[in-house]
Amino acid sequence: MVRSDNGAEYTSEKFEKFYKEFGVHHQLKEKRSKLDNRSQPRIFAGYSSAKKGYRIYNYFTKKVIISRDVKFDERKI
Repeated sequence: MVRSDNGAEYTSEKFEKFYKEFGVHHQLKEKRSKLDNRSQPRIFAGYSSAKKGYRIYNYFTKKVIISRDVKFDERKI
């Protein structure tokens, strides 16, 4: 996989032409824009005593993380 300096996938017309010319199959991971929603639903597990932030349980990975960047959806309570 070819990536640019900032870690994003490199997609330009010149590079696509290069891929086609040499028979390389270029497949992007996902077509996402910068402003797409990337949040995941998690469960509030309390307040952290070690750092400023909330303890959040990720149901899919079965792990608890500490984060200050949390938005609560109180309408779903």
